[in-house]
Amino acid sequence: VDMPLRVPCAQLLDAWALLEAKYAHSGKPHVPLQELTEFVSNHFAEPSSDLEAPRPAELLPEGPAFLQQVQPREMAEFGKTVYSLWRLLYRKTSSSVAEQPERHTLLALPHPFIIPGDRFRECYYWDSYWVIRGLLACGMHDSAHQLLLNLLSLVDTFGFVPNGARTYYTNRSQPPLLSAMVAACHQAAPSPQLLRQALPRLVSTWRWWTSGDKMLTVCSADGSTYRLSRYCADWTQPRPESYREDLALAAGLAPAAAQQLYRDLASAAESGWDFSTRWFQDEGSGLASIQTTKIVPADLNALLYKTACDIASFAKEVGDVDTAAAFEQHAITLRHAINELMWCQEDGCWHDLLLQQEPGQQAVGGGQQHEHEPQTTSSTRAQHEPGQQAVGGSGRPPDAGTVYSVVHLRRTYASNWVGLWCGCCDAGSDQAAAAVCGLQASGLIQAAGVLTSLYPSGEQWDAPNAWPP
Repeated sequence: VDMPLRVPCAQLLDAWALLEAKYAHSGKPHVPLQELTEFVSNHFAEPSSDLEAPRPAELLPEGPAFLQQVQPREMAEFGKTVYSLWRLLYRKTSSSVAEQPERHTLLALPHPFIIPGDRFRECYYWDSYWVIRGLLACGMHDSAHQLLLNLLSLVDTFGFVPNGARTYYTNRSQPPLLSAMVAACHQAAPSPQLLRQALPRLVSTWRWWTSGDKMLTVCSADGSTYRLSRYCADWTQPRPESYREDLALAAGLAPAAAQQLYRDLASAAESGWDFSTRWFQDEGSGLASIQTTKIVPADLNALLYKTACDIASFAKEVGDVDTAAAFEQHAITLRHAINELMWCQEDGCWHDLLLQQEPGQQAVGGGQQHEHEPQTTSSTRAQHEPGQQAVGGSGRPPDAGTVYSVVHLRRTYASNWVGLWCGCCDAGSDQAAAAVCGLQASGLIQAAGVLTSLYPSGEQWDAPNAWPP
């Protein structure tokens, strides 16, 4: 799926039609393997042939200065070996990607970036937060800043940061950590210019996460209504990067059920937790029971609360008082909703919510501006409208506008405590103390790290894997 085309797409399709016709007339059901292999070799270039691997200018032969203080020296040498991996993971897109984008699944990026390695040959969204933290720790500030600028450029094109820098990832995003990346870079090298550059893009991503299919109206037991967000990919087909696996999983399903399965699979990929029992009907069921779009995630909404706080802080620092005031209010409103609906005092954590549809009950103010969608000043409007709708999406699901009752999903995942990092409770408060006690008693904290979950399902984001896996 990541092999660039050697020839224009129309020429490729014509050549394939001729090859198929040749064997159809001879009565053979398939193109022979040898000729198929030759066809691929003649019409597709090797994966990664549209990438370059320059040496990072900031990379030091002796490693970062802090390694000189590490004892014992064996650990310092290990740290130096890890540091040298930046050289192996540093990439930039070749000029052909921008000149002939129709021949590539890779998205052209203006600056070099870091790839995860192994089979992953592109930049990913939420991975980049930890990459940026690592680069900054190693004194590679320019590399961190360039990686951030790449993500901001994607917002200009799509109105949000896609899952990764591939065309087939533009139907979804990943956990919204863009503002945290801006904060990390700004803290390492204060730059009002960076804040002014990032602010309209952050507002654009906020709008994307708090509108359309992402935003839901839910009600509490007393009938009060709140707006919260969910993962919901704009995709109802097998994922191109996992086409065979998705198609096999949907075998035997009616078309509508298969489309919902494909949406839930892609939405789990949007969560970053692909895959986990967190999205299954219960912790003992398998991937076929996935129900991602029926779940309102505690970590997603906590990260959006942090995003609102960051936007307010950045806007205040650059003197945009209207945007600062608007997002301070959005943060207050969202934190109230998170704590009213997701906080569980007994477990000392914020649980995901499972939607329970109330047929026929319509959301208050349907079609109007969402409660958490900001009124923004002209200085914070993104320079480009969100564009390039992902191919394969089917538009808004038919349940848009419905008010849902919700129930806690009383399961144990590391995501239940993301609200602590995001500031969903005041430092030193009784709630914060309860959350710390809840984490300590959860069973997730082990000698070698924090378990992703307590459920050994065989999935990547479950026990015995640590967070992150």
